[in-house]
Amino acid sequence: MVARVYRLSWRGWIFPLIVLAAGIDGTVGHLTGSSKPYSRDNGMFGSVSLMVGGVLLAISAFSSKVILSDDAIEMRTIFSKNRLLFSEIRGRRESADIGLTGSETVDRIMRNIASSWKLEPTDNKLNSININNSFALDDAFYEWFNQIPDLDDEDVTNS
Repeated sequence: MVARVYRLSWRGWIFPLIVLAAGIDGTVGHLTGSSKPYSRDNGMFGSVSLMVGGVLLAISAFSSKVILSDDAIEMRTIFSKNRLLFSEIRGRRESADIGLTGSETVDRIMRNIASSWKLEPTDNKLNSININNSFALDDAFYEWFNQIPDLDDEDVTNS
């Protein structure tokens, strides 16, 4: 199998671009004098901070990728590189990093947006790999992924 590289889909770009746009808008507003009078004193620092944060988030989003090769999976970000051989994967877990709102529809939507998968290693000295659902994954990835033991199901069965 040729290594498959997965990058962030449009969902992974939304937050960095919103932060960047807000920072640019605020900074331009301060530089042109069109900002609100109550925010002129310390608003420039906040606007520039948002803009710099947006740039860093965009660079992070651009550099993030998941690489699936013949014998390993690798997660690369601007800050780290984490690799597990297939033989080092104990299983997978799924999580939705959100609180329940009480609305079935909202909860379902939020689970789809905020869910992520964790690949747990057989050895505790190795780092797990966390993949959020903002990556543009294809059928080949899911075919491979679904063959990994589901540790959430095993926990329920063993309870």
